Amino acid sequence: MTSERIKEIHEQTAYPESVSVKQALLQVWNECEQEQLLIQGVSNRFKEEQFITNTCFSYRHDYGLMLNKDKDKLRFECSEWMRAIKNSETH
Repeated sequence: MTSERIKEIHEQTAYPESVSVKQALLQVWNECEQEQLLIQGVSNRFKEEQFITNTCFSYRHDYGLMLNKDKDKLRFECSEWMRAIKNSETH
């Protein structure tokens, strides 16, 4: 939902200056915005998980053959590397 679409809906209502109409459109806008933030968050998390998996395979070519407990340890270490890299980007 874009601000242009909100304006279109607002103009098409019978009482465009009604407080309830304005509140309803604001609520729809906020819900759409929250939904977009959630979608972006899920997408970013998926990209991070894929990056960590790729890093694990690059670091240890036998990653796919490792025991789950060893994979978990390596994934944790790689995620810590990622966190350290992200933290250093802001400086």
